Amino acid sequence: MIAKIRNVFNQNAFLKNVTMLVGGTAFGQVILVAISPILSRLYAPVDFGVFGTYAALLGIILVLATLHYEYAIPIPDEDDEALSVLVLALSVSLVVSLVTLALFWFYGDSVAFFFEQYLPSLRGEEAPPAGLDTLSIAPYLWLVPVGMFAYSVYNVLSYWAIRKEAFGRLAQTSMIQSVGSAAVQLGIGFSRFVSPIGLILGHITNKAAGIGNLSRITLPALGKAQVNWASIRRAAYIHKKFPLFSTWSALFYNLSLELPVLLLVGLF
Repeated sequence: MIAKIRNVFNQNAFLKNVTMLVGGTAFGQVILVAISPILSRLYAPVDFGVFGTYAALLGIILVLATLHYEYAIPIPDEDDEALSVLVLALSVSLVVSLVTLALFWFYGDSVAFFFEQYLPSLRGEEAPPAGLDTLSIAPYLWLVPVGMFAYSVYNVLSYWAIRKEAFGRLAQTSMIQSVGSAAVQLGIGFSRFVSPIGLILGHITNKAAGIGNLSRITLPALGKAQVNWASIRRAAYIHKKFPLFSTWSALFYNLSLELPVLLLVGLF
C-alpha cells in the first residue's frame, strides 16, 4: 500500500507539490493551536488587544509595501526579467517601509491619540486614564513598518520559490516559521518582561525566519543575473497594471476586514 501511494505521488508532480505545501501549512497550524492555551495564560487580554491593533494596521498598509509587483515574478519567460521584477519589488518595499517608519516616528502619537482619545469622545465618553489596563499602541507603532518589511520580503522570495517550483523548500520554511514564532512568543511570555511586544515580535519572526531559508535559492540566482537600472525600469513599466489595479482593489478589501477591528478597539 505504501509503495503504491509513493508511486502515485512520484508520477503526479502536482499532487506531490500540493501535498508538501499543505503538510507544511498544517504543521504550522498545529503549532499555533498547541501554544494558544499557553499564550492566553502568559499574556493579558490587553496584550492581545495591542497585538490585534498592530496586526490590523499591518494588514492595511502591507498591501502598499510592494505595490503587488511580486505577483509578476512567475510571469516572464526569462529568469533575468523575473529577477528584475524581484529587485523592483524589494526596492519598493524598502522605500515604503522607510517612509512608513518616518511617518510613525514623527506622527505616531497622533495615530495613537485617534484611537485612545478621539474615538471614545465620539460616544460622549472620557478616555480611560493611562495605566496598565489601558490599551495603547503608541509604544509599538515603530514595529509596524518592521513587520511590513519582513512580510513583504518573504512574500517576494516565496514567489520566486514558486517560479522555481521549490515547493519542498516552501513547506520546510512554513515549519521553520511556526517553530521560530512559537519560540519567541513563549520565550518572552515566560520571562519577566511580558508585554505585547512578545506577541508582535513572534509575529515578525514568523516571516523573518522564512527569509533566511528562501534566500538560499534566491541569492545564487541574483549573483548570476543581468539586472540593472534599465531592466528594473522596464519591468516596472511592463507590469504596471499590478500597482494600478491589483493594489487598490486589495487595499479596499483589506480595509473592509481591518477597519472594524480598529474602530472596535477605539470605541469599546
